Amino acid sequence: MAVFDELSALIEQSCSVFDRNGAAQLTARLAADIRAGRMVYPAASAKKTLAVLRRKRYFDSVLELAEAVMESGQTADEVRIPYAQALIDSGLLTAALPFLQQVVDSTTAASKGNGEARGLVGRVWKQLYVNGGGEDHVREQRLLRSFNAYYEAFAESPDRYWHGINAVAVQARAARDGHALRKMDAVAEEIYALTSQAGAADPWAMATAAEAALALGRTKVAIQRYADYAQSPEADAFEIFSTLRQLTEVWQLTNEKEPGATILPLLRSALLQRSGGDVSLSTAGLRHDLERVKTLEKTFGSTTVRSLRWYRTGLECCNPVCRINDSLGAGFGTGFVVRGRDFNDALGDELLVLTNAHVLSETYPGALQEGDGRAVFEATGDPTEYVLEKIVWSDDQLDATLARTDKPLPPCVTFEIAKRMPANDGRQRVYVIGHPSGGGLSISLNDNVLLDYDDRVAHYRAPTEGGSSGSPVFNAEWKLVALHHAGDVNKGKLNGKSGTYEANEGIRLSEIIAATKKAPIGAAPGTP
Repeated sequence: MAVFDELSALIEQSCSVFDRNGAAQLTARLAADIRAGRMVYPAASAKKTLAVLRRKRYFDSVLELAEAVMESGQTADEVRIPYAQALIDSGLLTAALPFLQQVVDSTTAASKGNGEARGLVGRVWKQLYVNGGGEDHVREQRLLRSFNAYYEAFAESPDRYWHGINAVAVQARAARDGHALRKMDAVAEEIYALTSQAGAADPWAMATAAEAALALGRTKVAIQRYADYAQSPEADAFEIFSTLRQLTEVWQLTNEKEPGATILPLLRSALLQRSGGDVSLSTAGLRHDLERVKTLEKTFGSTTVRSLRWYRTGLECCNPVCRINDSLGAGFGTGFVVRGRDFNDALGDELLVLTNAHVLSETYPGALQEGDGRAVFEATGDPTEYVLEKIVWSDDQLDATLARTDKPLPPCVTFEIAKRMPANDGRQRVYVIGHPSGGGLSISLNDNVLLDYDDRVAHYRAPTEGGSSGSPVFNAEWKLVALHHAGDVNKGKLNGKSGTYEANEGIRLSEIIAATKKAPIGAAPGTP
Protein backbone atom coordinates (compact mmCIF):
# COMPACT_ATOMS: atom_id res chain seq x y z
CA MET A 1 0.00 0.00 0.00
CA ALA A 2 2.83 2.40 0.84
CA VAL A 3 4.25 2.16 -2.71
CA PHE A 4 0.86 2.90 -4.26
CA ASP A 5 0.28 5.83 -1.91
CA GLU A 6 3.72 7.20 -2.76
CA LEU A 7 3.10 6.93 -6.51
CA SER A 8 -0.32 8.57 -6.16
CA ALA A 9 1.24 11.45 -4.22
CA LEU A 10 3.95 11.87 -6.87
CA ILE A 11 1.33 11.90 -9.65
CA GLU A 12 -0.60 14.59 -7.81
CA GLN A 13 2.62 16.58 -7.33
CA SER A 14 3.44 16.33 -11.06
CA CYS A 15 -0.05 17.49 -11.96
CA SER A 16 0.25 20.48 -9.62
CA VAL A 17 3.17 21.82 -11.69
CA PHE A 18 1.70 20.69 -15.03
CA ASP A 19 4.41 18.10 -15.57
CA ARG A 20 2.41 16.06 -18.05
CA ASN A 21 5.35 13.90 -19.06
CA GLY A 22 6.21 13.13 -15.44
CA ALA A 23 2.59 12.37 -14.58
CA ALA A 24 2.36 10.04 -17.58
CA GLN A 25 5.51 8.15 -16.58
CA LEU A 26 4.35 7.77 -12.98
CA THR A 27 0.88 6.67 -14.09
CA ALA A 28 2.42 4.05 -16.39
CA ARG A 29 4.48 2.77 -13.47
CA LEU A 30 1.44 2.64 -11.19
CA ALA A 31 -0.59 0.84 -13.87
CA ALA A 32 2.22 -1.70 -14.34
CA ASP A 33 2.33 -2.39 -10.59
CA ILE A 34 -1.44 -2.89 -10.51
CA ARG A 35 -1.29 -5.28 -13.47
CA ALA A 36 1.54 -7.18 -11.80
CA GLY A 37 -0.86 -7.95 -8.96
CA ARG A 38 1.42 -6.70 -6.21
CA MET A 39 -1.55 -5.21 -4.37
CA VAL A 40 -5.15 -4.24 -5.05
CA TYR A 41 -5.41 -0.51 -5.63
CA PRO A 42 -8.38 0.72 -3.53
CA ALA A 43 -11.25 2.33 -5.43
CA ALA A 44 -11.09 5.39 -3.15
CA SER A 45 -7.41 5.95 -4.02
CA ALA A 46 -8.11 5.39 -7.70
CA LYS A 47 -10.98 7.88 -7.59
CA LYS A 48 -8.73 10.59 -6.11
CA THR A 49 -5.86 10.05 -8.54
CA LEU A 50 -8.16 9.81 -11.56
CA ALA A 51 -9.88 13.04 -10.53
CA VAL A 52 -6.54 14.86 -10.31
CA LEU A 53 -5.50 13.63 -13.76
CA ARG A 54 -8.84 14.51 -15.31
CA ARG A 55 -8.91 18.05 -13.92
CA LYS A 56 -5.62 18.66 -15.69
CA ARG A 57 -7.13 17.08 -18.84
CA TYR A 58 -4.49 14.31 -18.94
CA PHE A 59 -6.97 11.92 -20.52
CA ASP A 60 -4.41 9.40 -21.81
CA SER A 61 -3.23 8.86 -18.24
CA VAL A 62 -6.81 8.57 -16.97
CA LEU A 63 -7.51 5.86 -19.54
CA GLU A 64 -4.30 3.97 -18.73
CA LEU A 65 -4.82 3.95 -14.97
CA ALA A 66 -8.55 3.16 -15.14
CA GLU A 67 -7.89 0.30 -17.58
CA ALA A 68 -5.35 -1.23 -15.20
CA VAL A 69 -7.64 -0.88 -12.18
CA MET A 70 -10.57 -2.48 -14.02
CA GLU A 71 -8.35 -5.29 -15.29
CA SER A 72 -7.46 -6.03 -11.68
CA GLY A 73 -11.13 -6.79 -11.02
CA GLN A 74 -12.30 -3.43 -9.69
CA THR A 75 -15.69 -2.44 -11.06
CA ALA A 76 -16.45 0.46 -8.75
CA ASP A 77 -18.27 3.40 -10.30
CA GLU A 78 -15.48 5.65 -8.97
CA VAL A 79 -13.29 4.04 -11.62
CA ARG A 80 -15.72 3.36 -14.45
CA ILE A 81 -17.21 6.87 -14.56
CA PRO A 82 -13.83 8.69 -14.91
CA TYR A 83 -12.88 6.15 -17.58
CA ALA A 84 -16.02 6.93 -19.57
CA GLN A 85 -15.47 10.67 -19.11
CA ALA A 86 -11.93 10.34 -20.44
CA LEU A 87 -13.19 8.41 -23.48
CA ILE A 88 -15.58 11.27 -24.23
CA ASP A 89 -13.04 14.03 -23.63
CA SER A 90 -10.58 12.18 -25.86
CA GLY A 91 -13.15 12.25 -28.67
CA LEU A 92 -13.85 8.50 -28.49
CA LEU A 93 -17.60 9.06 -28.45
CA THR A 94 -18.87 5.85 -30.04
CA ALA A 95 -16.51 3.79 -27.86
CA ALA A 96 -17.97 5.44 -24.76
CA LEU A 97 -21.60 4.53 -25.51
CA PRO A 98 -21.52 0.71 -25.04
CA PHE A 99 -19.31 1.07 -21.98
CA LEU A 100 -21.73 3.55 -20.42
CA GLN A 101 -24.63 1.23 -21.19
CA GLN A 102 -22.85 -1.51 -19.22
CA VAL A 103 -22.63 0.86 -16.24
CA VAL A 104 -26.32 1.74 -16.53
CA ASP A 105 -27.35 -1.91 -16.77
CA SER A 106 -25.25 -2.96 -13.77
CA THR A 107 -26.43 -0.26 -11.36
CA THR A 108 -29.74 0.65 -9.74
CA ALA A 109 -31.63 3.63 -11.12
CA ALA A 110 -31.32 5.56 -7.88
CA SER A 111 -27.55 5.11 -7.51
CA LYS A 112 -25.08 7.92 -8.08
CA GLY A 113 -23.14 5.93 -10.67
CA ASN A 114 -26.31 5.20 -12.65
CA GLY A 115 -27.25 8.87 -12.74
CA GLU A 116 -23.76 9.92 -13.78
CA ALA A 117 -23.61 7.28 -16.50
CA ARG A 118 -26.97 8.32 -17.95
CA GLY A 119 -25.87 11.93 -17.92
CA LEU A 120 -22.74 10.97 -19.84
CA VAL A 121 -24.88 9.11 -22.37
CA GLY A 122 -26.70 12.39 -22.87
CA ARG A 123 -23.40 14.18 -23.31
CA VAL A 124 -22.23 11.71 -25.98
CA TRP A 125 -25.39 12.14 -28.04
CA LYS A 126 -25.24 15.92 -27.54
CA GLN A 127 -21.63 16.07 -28.73
CA LEU A 128 -22.37 13.82 -31.72
CA TYR A 129 -25.12 16.25 -32.70
CA VAL A 130 -22.92 19.32 -32.23
CA ASN A 131 -20.12 17.71 -34.25
CA GLY A 132 -22.49 17.39 -37.21
CA GLY A 133 -22.55 14.74 -39.91
CA GLY A 134 -25.34 12.38 -40.95
CA GLU A 135 -28.74 12.97 -42.49
CA ASP A 136 -31.31 15.23 -40.85
CA HIS A 137 -33.34 12.42 -39.31
CA VAL A 138 -30.17 10.85 -37.85
CA ARG A 139 -29.13 14.13 -36.26
CA GLU A 140 -32.63 14.69 -34.91
CA GLN A 141 -32.50 11.26 -33.25
CA ARG A 142 -29.23 12.23 -31.57
CA LEU A 143 -30.89 15.29 -30.08
CA LEU A 144 -33.83 13.22 -28.86
CA ARG A 145 -31.60 10.58 -27.29
CA SER A 146 -29.52 13.24 -25.57
CA PHE A 147 -32.63 14.97 -24.24
CA ASN A 148 -34.20 11.73 -22.98
CA ALA A 149 -31.03 10.62 -21.20
CA TYR A 150 -30.69 13.92 -19.38
CA TYR A 151 -34.38 14.49 -18.65
CA GLU A 152 -35.20 11.00 -17.39
CA ALA A 153 -32.26 11.02 -14.97
CA PHE A 154 -33.36 14.43 -13.67
CA ALA A 155 -37.04 13.46 -13.41
CA GLU A 156 -36.15 10.50 -11.18
CA SER A 157 -34.08 12.67 -8.85
CA PRO A 158 -34.43 16.48 -9.12
CA ASP A 159 -31.26 17.02 -7.11
CA ARG A 160 -29.47 15.97 -10.33
CA TYR A 161 -29.87 19.56 -11.45
CA TRP A 162 -26.88 19.35 -13.83
CA HIS A 163 -28.82 16.78 -15.88
CA GLY A 164 -31.88 18.98 -15.80
CA ILE A 165 -30.05 22.06 -17.09
CA ASN A 166 -28.52 20.00 -19.89
CA ALA A 167 -32.00 18.82 -20.90
CA VAL A 168 -33.06 22.49 -20.96
CA ALA A 169 -30.04 23.40 -23.11
CA VAL A 170 -30.64 20.55 -25.57
CA GLN A 171 -34.30 21.54 -25.92
CA ALA A 172 -33.30 25.15 -26.61
CA ARG A 173 -30.78 24.06 -29.25
CA ALA A 174 -33.42 21.81 -30.82
CA ALA A 175 -35.89 24.70 -31.01
CA ARG A 176 -33.32 26.94 -32.72
CA ASP A 177 -32.59 24.17 -35.24
CA GLY A 178 -36.24 23.55 -35.98
CA HIS A 179 -36.73 20.32 -33.99
CA ALA A 180 -39.66 19.95 -31.61
CA LEU A 181 -39.02 18.79 -28.04
CA ARG A 182 -41.16 19.39 -24.96
CA LYS A 183 -41.07 22.89 -23.47
CA MET A 184 -38.71 23.17 -20.51
CA ASP A 185 -39.55 26.56 -18.94
CA ALA A 186 -41.00 24.95 -15.81
CA VAL A 187 -37.91 22.76 -15.43
CA ALA A 188 -35.65 25.80 -15.85
CA GLU A 189 -37.62 27.58 -13.10
CA GLU A 190 -37.31 24.55 -10.83
CA ILE A 191 -33.57 24.33 -11.42
CA TYR A 192 -33.09 28.04 -10.84
CA ALA A 193 -34.90 27.74 -7.51
CA LEU A 194 -32.69 24.77 -6.57
CA THR A 195 -29.40 26.49 -7.38
CA SER A 196 -29.90 30.25 -7.08
CA GLN A 197 -28.72 30.32 -3.46
CA ALA A 198 -25.46 28.52 -4.24
CA GLY A 199 -22.32 30.15 -2.89
CA ALA A 200 -18.82 30.40 -4.33
CA ALA A 201 -17.92 27.03 -2.81
CA ASP A 202 -20.20 25.22 -5.30
CA PRO A 203 -19.13 26.43 -8.75
CA TRP A 204 -21.22 23.87 -10.66
CA ALA A 205 -24.39 25.07 -8.91
CA MET A 206 -23.42 28.69 -9.61
CA ALA A 207 -22.93 27.92 -13.30
CA THR A 208 -26.23 26.01 -13.37
CA ALA A 209 -28.14 28.94 -11.85
CA ALA A 210 -26.61 31.26 -14.45
CA GLU A 211 -27.55 28.86 -17.27
CA ALA A 212 -31.11 28.53 -15.96
CA ALA A 213 -31.43 32.33 -15.93
CA LEU A 214 -30.12 32.36 -19.50
CA ALA A 215 -32.74 29.77 -20.52
CA LEU A 216 -35.51 31.85 -18.92
CA GLY A 217 -34.48 34.95 -20.84
CA ARG A 218 -33.29 36.79 -17.72
CA THR A 219 -30.25 38.18 -19.46
CA LYS A 220 -29.13 40.69 -16.83
CA VAL A 221 -29.43 38.10 -14.08
CA ALA A 222 -27.51 35.54 -16.15
CA ILE A 223 -24.69 38.00 -16.87
CA GLN A 224 -24.31 38.92 -13.21
CA ARG A 225 -24.38 35.26 -12.16
CA TYR A 226 -21.74 34.31 -14.70
CA ALA A 227 -19.62 37.21 -13.45
CA ASP A 228 -19.95 35.89 -9.88
CA TYR A 229 -19.17 32.35 -11.05
CA ALA A 230 -16.06 33.57 -12.88
CA GLN A 231 -14.73 34.93 -9.57
CA SER A 232 -15.37 31.77 -7.55
CA PRO A 233 -12.03 30.47 -6.25
CA GLU A 234 -13.42 26.93 -6.49
CA ALA A 235 -14.05 27.20 -10.24
CA ASP A 236 -10.86 25.99 -11.89
CA ALA A 237 -9.81 25.83 -15.53
CA PHE A 238 -11.66 22.56 -16.14
CA GLU A 239 -15.02 23.94 -14.93
CA ILE A 240 -14.71 27.24 -16.77
CA PHE A 241 -13.57 25.55 -19.97
CA SER A 242 -16.60 23.23 -19.77
CA THR A 243 -18.91 26.20 -19.24
CA LEU A 244 -17.49 28.04 -22.26
CA ARG A 245 -17.91 24.92 -24.39
CA GLN A 246 -21.57 24.59 -23.34
CA LEU A 247 -22.30 28.25 -24.05
CA THR A 248 -20.63 28.33 -27.45
CA GLU A 249 -21.50 24.86 -28.79
CA VAL A 250 -24.99 24.30 -27.39
CA TRP A 251 -26.34 27.77 -26.60
CA GLN A 252 -24.38 29.16 -29.58
CA LEU A 253 -23.42 32.40 -27.86
CA THR A 254 -21.10 34.64 -29.88
CA ASN A 255 -19.11 37.84 -29.48
CA GLU A 256 -21.39 39.63 -31.92
CA LYS A 257 -24.60 39.51 -29.90
CA GLU A 258 -25.70 39.75 -26.28
CA PRO A 259 -25.51 38.03 -23.90
CA GLY A 260 -22.45 36.32 -25.40
CA ALA A 261 -20.81 39.68 -26.11
CA THR A 262 -20.57 40.20 -22.33
CA ILE A 263 -20.49 36.68 -20.87
CA LEU A 264 -17.77 35.20 -23.08
CA PRO A 265 -15.08 37.82 -22.28
CA LEU A 266 -15.88 37.45 -18.56
CA LEU A 267 -15.25 33.72 -18.74
CA ARG A 268 -12.20 33.99 -20.99
CA SER A 269 -10.69 36.44 -18.51
CA ALA A 270 -11.37 33.98 -15.67
CA LEU A 271 -10.01 31.03 -17.67
CA LEU A 272 -6.71 32.74 -18.40
CA GLN A 273 -6.18 33.46 -14.71
CA ARG A 274 -6.62 29.81 -13.69
CA SER A 275 -3.71 27.41 -13.58
CA GLY A 276 -3.97 25.39 -16.77
CA GLY A 277 -6.22 27.95 -18.46
CA ASP A 278 -5.52 28.79 -22.07
CA VAL A 279 -7.21 31.37 -24.29
CA SER A 280 -6.85 31.57 -28.05
CA LEU A 281 -8.45 34.45 -29.92
CA SER A 282 -8.75 35.49 -33.53
CA THR A 283 -7.79 39.08 -34.31
CA ALA A 284 -11.48 40.01 -34.34
CA GLY A 285 -12.00 38.26 -31.00
CA LEU A 286 -9.04 40.11 -29.52
CA ARG A 287 -10.43 43.49 -30.56
CA HIS A 288 -13.88 42.59 -29.28
CA ASP A 289 -12.63 41.54 -25.85
CA LEU A 290 -10.35 44.57 -25.59
CA GLU A 291 -13.19 46.99 -26.25
CA ARG A 292 -15.73 45.04 -24.23
CA VAL A 293 -13.75 44.81 -21.01
CA LYS A 294 -13.34 48.60 -20.98
CA THR A 295 -17.14 48.82 -20.75
CA LEU A 296 -17.52 45.93 -18.33
CA GLU A 297 -15.12 47.49 -15.84
CA LYS A 298 -17.76 50.17 -15.21
CA THR A 299 -20.50 47.61 -14.60
CA PHE A 300 -19.34 45.05 -12.07
CA GLY A 301 -17.99 45.00 -8.53
CA SER A 302 -14.43 45.69 -7.45
CA THR A 303 -13.24 42.07 -7.58
CA THR A 304 -14.44 41.59 -11.15
CA VAL A 305 -13.09 44.99 -12.16
CA ARG A 306 -9.60 44.04 -10.99
CA SER A 307 -9.63 40.80 -12.98
CA LEU A 308 -10.99 42.53 -16.09
CA ARG A 309 -8.35 45.22 -15.86
CA TRP A 310 -5.71 42.51 -15.66
CA TYR A 311 -7.20 40.79 -18.72
CA ARG A 312 -7.32 44.09 -20.63
CA THR A 313 -3.64 44.68 -19.90
CA GLY A 314 -2.83 41.25 -21.31
CA LEU A 315 -4.85 41.93 -24.44
CA GLU A 316 -3.09 45.27 -24.92
CA CYS A 317 0.23 43.43 -24.71
CA CYS A 318 -0.70 41.75 -28.00
CA ASN A 319 -0.34 45.00 -29.97
CA PRO A 320 3.49 45.18 -30.08
CA VAL A 321 3.77 41.48 -31.00
CA CYS A 322 4.38 40.69 -34.67
CA ARG A 323 4.39 37.62 -36.82
CA ILE A 324 7.62 37.26 -38.75
CA ASN A 325 7.11 35.97 -42.28
CA ASP A 326 9.60 34.93 -44.90
CA SER A 327 9.73 36.80 -48.20
CA LEU A 328 6.93 34.57 -49.58
CA GLY A 329 4.56 35.40 -46.71
CA ALA A 330 4.85 32.13 -44.78
CA GLY A 331 4.90 32.38 -40.99
CA PHE A 332 8.42 31.80 -39.67
CA GLY A 333 8.39 33.05 -36.09
CA THR A 334 7.36 35.78 -33.68
CA GLY A 335 8.91 39.06 -32.62
CA PHE A 336 7.96 42.16 -30.66
CA VAL A 337 8.71 45.86 -30.54
CA VAL A 338 11.23 47.18 -28.02
CA ARG A 339 12.66 50.62 -27.33
CA GLY A 340 16.33 50.90 -28.23
CA ARG A 341 17.57 52.68 -25.10
CA ASP A 342 16.32 49.79 -22.95
CA PHE A 343 19.09 47.73 -24.57
CA ASN A 344 21.80 50.25 -25.49
CA ASP A 345 21.85 54.00 -24.90
CA ALA A 346 23.21 54.59 -28.39
CA LEU A 347 19.88 53.46 -29.85
CA GLY A 348 17.89 56.22 -28.15
CA ASP A 349 14.12 56.05 -28.60
CA GLU A 350 14.30 54.09 -31.85
CA LEU A 351 11.78 51.25 -32.05
CA LEU A 352 13.26 47.88 -33.02
CA VAL A 353 12.08 44.27 -33.35
CA LEU A 354 13.46 41.65 -30.94
CA THR A 355 13.29 38.01 -32.00
CA ASN A 356 15.40 34.83 -31.88
CA ALA A 357 18.68 34.46 -33.72
CA HIS A 358 17.38 31.17 -35.09
CA VAL A 359 14.57 33.21 -36.68
CA LEU A 360 16.73 36.10 -38.00
CA SER A 361 20.55 36.03 -38.19
CA GLU A 362 23.44 36.22 -40.64
CA THR A 363 25.22 33.35 -38.89
CA TYR A 364 22.60 30.99 -37.41
CA PRO A 365 22.00 28.01 -39.76
CA GLY A 366 18.55 28.08 -41.35
CA ALA A 367 17.63 31.54 -40.08
CA LEU A 368 16.21 34.31 -42.22
CA GLN A 369 18.86 36.85 -43.25
CA GLU A 370 18.80 40.63 -43.46
CA GLY A 371 16.08 41.80 -45.83
CA ASP A 372 14.30 38.41 -45.92
CA GLY A 373 12.04 38.77 -42.88
CA ARG A 374 8.74 40.68 -42.77
CA ALA A 375 7.08 41.87 -39.56
CA VAL A 376 3.26 42.02 -39.60
CA PHE A 377 1.25 43.39 -36.66
CA GLU A 378 -2.04 41.55 -36.98
CA ALA A 379 -3.38 42.43 -33.54
CA THR A 380 -3.59 46.10 -34.52
CA GLY A 381 -5.06 45.41 -37.93
CA ASP A 382 -2.14 47.21 -39.62
CA PRO A 383 -1.72 45.60 -43.08
CA THR A 384 1.79 47.05 -43.54
CA GLU A 385 4.72 44.70 -43.97
CA TYR A 386 7.86 45.97 -42.30
CA VAL A 387 11.01 44.50 -43.83
CA LEU A 388 13.60 43.45 -41.23
CA GLU A 389 16.25 45.26 -43.19
CA LYS A 390 19.20 45.60 -40.81
CA ILE A 391 20.43 43.46 -37.92
CA VAL A 392 21.54 45.87 -35.23
CA TRP A 393 22.81 43.20 -32.84
CA SER A 394 22.67 39.41 -32.72
CA ASP A 395 24.03 36.67 -30.48
CA ASP A 396 23.70 33.01 -31.44
CA GLN A 397 24.52 31.85 -27.89
CA LEU A 398 21.70 33.92 -26.42
CA ASP A 399 19.56 33.15 -29.48
CA ALA A 400 18.52 36.79 -29.74
CA THR A 401 18.49 39.41 -32.51
CA LEU A 402 17.61 43.11 -32.58
CA ALA A 403 16.54 44.31 -36.02
CA ARG A 404 15.78 47.64 -37.67
CA THR A 405 12.92 47.85 -40.18
CA ASP A 406 12.91 49.49 -43.61
CA LYS A 407 10.42 52.10 -42.43
CA PRO A 408 9.67 53.52 -38.98
CA LEU A 409 7.51 51.25 -36.87
CA PRO A 410 4.17 52.73 -35.81
CA PRO A 411 4.30 54.43 -32.39
CA CYS A 412 3.32 52.02 -29.64
CA VAL A 413 3.71 51.47 -25.93
CA THR A 414 6.58 49.02 -25.41
CA PHE A 415 6.61 46.43 -22.66
CA GLU A 416 7.75 47.28 -19.18
CA ILE A 417 10.76 45.12 -18.35
CA ALA A 418 10.61 43.37 -14.98
CA LYS A 419 13.39 44.28 -12.57
CA ARG A 420 13.54 40.77 -11.20
CA MET A 421 12.18 37.27 -11.79
CA PRO A 422 9.19 35.98 -9.80
CA ALA A 423 9.83 33.91 -6.68
CA ASN A 424 11.31 30.54 -7.61
CA ASP A 425 8.83 28.54 -5.53
CA GLY A 426 7.13 26.37 -8.18
CA ARG A 427 3.82 28.23 -7.85
CA GLN A 428 4.41 31.28 -10.04
CA ARG A 429 3.13 31.58 -13.60
CA VAL A 430 4.34 33.25 -16.76
CA TYR A 431 2.50 34.09 -19.98
CA VAL A 432 3.59 33.74 -23.59
CA ILE A 433 2.01 35.78 -26.41
CA GLY A 434 2.82 34.70 -29.94
CA HIS A 435 1.76 33.15 -33.22
CA PRO A 436 1.69 29.35 -32.71
CA SER A 437 2.43 27.39 -35.87
CA GLY A 438 2.98 30.66 -37.72
CA GLY A 439 -0.79 31.20 -37.65
CA GLY A 440 -1.97 34.11 -39.72
CA LEU A 441 -4.97 35.12 -37.62
CA SER A 442 -4.36 33.55 -34.23
CA ILE A 443 -3.14 35.20 -31.08
CA SER A 444 -2.71 32.88 -28.13
CA LEU A 445 -2.12 33.58 -24.48
CA ASN A 446 -0.82 30.42 -22.87
CA ASP A 447 -0.77 29.95 -19.12
CA ASN A 448 2.46 28.34 -17.91
CA VAL A 449 3.81 27.41 -14.51
CA LEU A 450 7.31 28.79 -13.90
CA LEU A 451 9.39 25.71 -13.14
CA ASP A 452 12.87 27.07 -12.47
CA TYR A 453 15.44 29.58 -13.67
CA ASP A 454 19.12 30.41 -13.42
CA ASP A 455 21.10 33.51 -14.37
CA ARG A 456 20.67 32.84 -18.10
CA VAL A 457 17.39 31.04 -18.84
CA ALA A 458 13.94 30.37 -17.42
CA HIS A 459 11.98 27.11 -17.72
CA TYR A 460 8.20 27.05 -17.76
CA ARG A 461 5.50 24.46 -18.37
CA ALA A 462 3.82 23.33 -21.61
CA PRO A 463 5.90 23.48 -24.80
CA THR A 464 4.51 25.99 -27.28
CA GLU A 465 4.04 25.14 -30.95
CA GLY A 466 6.49 25.99 -33.71
CA GLY A 467 6.18 29.64 -34.72
CA SER A 468 6.18 30.85 -31.12
CA SER A 469 9.97 31.30 -31.29
CA GLY A 470 10.73 34.93 -30.46
CA SER A 471 7.61 35.46 -28.34
CA PRO A 472 7.68 37.70 -25.27
CA VAL A 473 7.38 35.97 -21.89
CA PHE A 474 5.66 37.92 -19.10
CA ASN A 475 5.26 37.60 -15.37
CA ALA A 476 1.81 37.72 -13.75
CA GLU A 477 1.90 41.54 -13.85
CA TRP A 478 2.48 41.55 -17.62
CA LYS A 479 6.08 42.71 -17.26
CA LEU A 480 8.63 41.27 -19.67
CA VAL A 481 10.95 38.63 -18.20
CA ALA A 482 12.24 36.51 -21.09
CA LEU A 483 12.44 35.84 -24.82
CA HIS A 484 10.91 32.46 -25.67
CA HIS A 485 13.17 30.33 -27.85
CA ALA A 486 12.67 26.56 -27.37
CA GLY A 487 10.62 23.74 -25.92
CA ASP A 488 11.36 20.09 -25.26
CA VAL A 489 9.54 17.18 -23.64
CA ASN A 490 12.86 16.07 -22.11
CA LYS A 491 14.51 19.33 -21.09
CA GLY A 492 17.46 19.00 -18.72
CA LYS A 493 16.71 20.51 -15.32
CA LEU A 494 18.53 23.61 -14.10
CA ASN A 495 20.71 24.44 -11.10
CA GLY A 496 22.45 21.08 -10.94
CA LYS A 497 19.23 19.08 -10.53
CA SER A 498 19.24 15.63 -12.09
CA GLY A 499 16.74 14.41 -14.65
CA THR A 500 14.56 16.01 -17.30
CA TYR A 501 11.07 17.44 -17.59
CA GLU A 502 8.65 18.78 -20.18
CA ALA A 503 9.41 22.47 -20.45
CA ASN A 504 9.71 25.63 -22.48
CA GLU A 505 12.86 27.70 -22.27
CA GLY A 506 13.20 31.45 -22.52
CA ILE A 507 16.34 33.60 -22.48
CA ARG A 508 16.14 36.02 -19.58
CA LEU A 509 15.83 39.65 -20.68
CA SER A 510 18.41 40.67 -18.11
CA GLU A 511 21.02 38.57 -19.93
CA ILE A 512 20.09 40.00 -23.34
CA ILE A 513 20.21 43.57 -22.02
CA ALA A 514 23.57 43.00 -20.32
CA ALA A 515 25.01 41.70 -23.61
CA THR A 516 23.63 44.54 -25.76
CA LYS A 517 24.83 47.24 -23.37
CA LYS A 518 28.40 46.01 -23.83
CA ALA A 519 28.13 45.74 -27.61
CA PRO A 520 29.39 48.48 -30.00
CA ILE A 521 26.02 49.42 -31.50
CA GLY A 522 25.47 52.45 -33.72
CA ALA A 523 22.29 54.50 -33.92
CA ALA A 524 20.19 54.53 -37.06
CA PRO A 525 21.28 56.97 -39.76
CA GLY A 526 19.80 60.39 -39.12
CA THR A 527 19.17 59.68 -35.42
CA PRO A 528 20.21 62.68 -33.28
